[in-house]
Amino acid sequence: LVYPSAFVVDAAQAAAGGVVHERRQVLAGQSWAQGRVILAWDEVRAGAADATDGRNVVVHEFAHQIDQDKGRADGRPWRASRAQRRQWDAVMGAAFAQLQWQPSALLGDYAASDPAEFFAVATERFFEQPLALQAQAPAVYNELAGLYRVHPGVW
Repeated sequence: LVYPSAFVVDAAQAAAGGVVHERRQVLAGQSWAQGRVILAWDEVRAGAADATDGRNVVVHEFAHQIDQDKGRADGRPWRASRAQRRQWDAVMGAAFAQLQWQPSALLGDYAASDPAEFFAVATERFFEQPLALQAQAPAVYNELAGLYRVHPGVW
């Protein structure tokens, strides 16, 4: 589904004690289960206009789709072997944990919000700013290169 511009969704979040907080969010993109993606066309165009700014809502939301392939978005996309899963968890878990106490100008605050967003933001940087990601987080770059089976740092 493509909207002309940002769209509003109602979001509910459960808190301690059974309290539910409801709020409205303005979004440029959203990834749902079963292959559904919602995008704001003006953000799609903006992301395509500069392939090196590190921001691309299409790449971001489809990273969530890859992550959701096994059920829910948790920052742990499917990996073929147990060794690959352990390596992914070690590298990406450590990088996400580091963001909690040491912010990254490259990845930004949104990447630190949860592992699923970390994966989606890192994927954006992997494709749009590969040399910067490779220099600042080489292990993250290598995990993403293994997942996507490409090396944009040499393009």
